[in-house]
Amino acid sequence: SSGNAWQDDIDAATDALMEAMANLRMKPNKDILNDMINKASGLDLDAYTADSVAALNAALTNAQAVAADENATQDEVDAAADTLQAALNGL
Repeated sequence: SSGNAWQDDIDAATDALMEAMANLRMKPNKDILNDMINKASGLDLDAYTADSVAALNAALTNAQAVAADENATQDEVDAAADTLQAALNGL
């Protein structure tokens, strides 16, 4: 009946909204990671050892890849930020 079709539309819209809200909630916050990438990218690395610079560059490359990854999880974002912070601390 037409009553059921209307209910089906409502159910479909509700499902779509719930999914959209779940996706929003799942989207990781990359603000800290992006701030760290900007900080690391702007450093003058001449004064540091080749090993520490290599470690920073590797962490920075990884962080940039995670920041650009639409499917990255919050755990991955946090891990990339931690690795980049450790590399910065190691300079």
